[in-house]
Parts: sequence; structure tokens; C-alpha cells
Amino acid sequence: MLFSSPAPAIAVINITGRISDSTALAVFMALRRVEWRKRGIAALLIRICSEGGSVAAAQSICEGLQLLKEETGMAMAAVVEDIAVSAAFYLALGTDFITATPAASMGAVGAVVSTYDLNDFEAKLGIKYRSVRSAPLKNELDIHGVETEAGRLALESLVGDIHAQFVDWIRARRRLDTVPAQAVDGRMYSARQALEMGLIDSCGGIATALTYLATTAQIQQPQVVLIETEQRSRSLLDTVLDKLPFGRLIGGVVKMLS
Repeated sequence: MLFSSPAPAIAVINITGRISDSTALAVFMALRRVEWRKRGIAALLIRICSEGGSVAAAQSICEGLQLLKEETGMAMAAVVEDIAVSAAFYLALGTDFITATPAASMGAVGAVVSTYDLNDFEAKLGIKYRSVRSAPLKNELDIHGVETEAGRLALESLVGDIHAQFVDWIRARRRLDTVPAQAVDGRMYSARQALEMGLIDSCGGIATALTYLATTAQIQQPQVVLIETEQRSRSLLDTVLDKLPFGRLIGGVVKMLS
């Protein structure tokens, strides 16, 4: 009995919401789980809708994509139909081709390290906090701590290095001799503006991305298959707290009391 080979297909992976270590693990496991050749998958489309998150997690996902590309040689593209800023923009750069609808939000290149200062609030309540540090800069982001010049400089160095990694990534992936200053000063910009700066390849939606992949992979009328990721579910409380100005602080207090 003869068995026909599967029709050529383009796989789609959706990456939505905040990019974190659990996102990176879920995507990596999905990439390793799929039998790409047996399923006749010739190209991969990453569909991104994310307000950002961890640059380190985005780096991990990009490493997984590069490994898959080395193993299969398949073409990869990213499409942004709404938003891909900060770490999500970093992730999009890990593909061969980026397209986004003209009004999509992109950019916000850089890194942020932040905390809260509760000293005045605790003083009004008569609360005194004590801690013993193994070194002067240990736990510099403690919400009870006192900012020091050395601590501030250390954090600026950390943030500056992550920002430099981001800029180097843009330069390498987009093959730019010079990255426009306005592209990496932290601002957000539209996809149309990103195209003018050479940061993406076209303004379009999922149809544009699929056309690019079909042409690159030299396949006609490809099937489109969705690859599911099994990301750890988040509680409703975590989702709500992420949207509040002091959400992470409240979440930390709730965890300490529970």
C-alpha cells in the first residue's frame, strides 16, 4: 500500500501576553515536541501580541528558534497585528522576516529595574524594618531599603548593559551599520515608522507573512497548522494585579500573608 507524503504546511505559534520564563519554557517544549518533517511543515510563523516582559526570556525563545532553524532550515517570520514592544519586539527580531499592520505598536527598546519605597508609609504606622546584608549592594531593590549612590550606579550599569544587548541585537538582525537613535531611546512607534527606520520588512498582516513564507519555502497552497503551547495558567488574581499600578507590590504582600 502506498502512502502519500503530507501536503506542505506552514505552522503558526501564538505568543501573547507578558513574556516570562514560563512563556520561554512553553515555546521551547512546543518546538521540541513537533515532528516537523513528518508533518510536512516547511515554514514557521510566530504571531505576536504582547506588551513585553523579560528580555532574558525573549533571548531564550530566540535561541530555541535558531536551533530549530539549524536543524530544519525552515523559513521563519513574525507578524504583529496589534502590539509587540520591549521583549516582544526583541523576540520578533529573531525571525527572518517581520511584518506588522501599519498602526501596530512596536519599539520600547530597553530595560527597566524598579521598586517601591515604603519607608515613609511604614514610619507613619510605626513599623521598623531591619535586615542584615552580606554585602553593601545585596538586595539593593528592597522596598524597605535606602538608595545609595553605589547601588544606583550598579543598577544603571545593569540596565545599560541589557539595553546595549538589545541595540546590538537590532544591529545584527536588521543588518544596520547604525541604529537610529529614536529607535532605541525607549519610545514606542508605529509599524509604519518602524518600517521607515528599517526595523521591519513590511507593513501587513498574517496574509503578508504567509505569502512570504510560501514564496520562500517554494510551496503552493500550503496548509496552515496551529501549534499549541502549554503555558502554565495564571490565576485571575495575578492577571488583575498585573494591571494595577501597585499590583506587584500588593501581590507580594498577599503572598507573604498567605
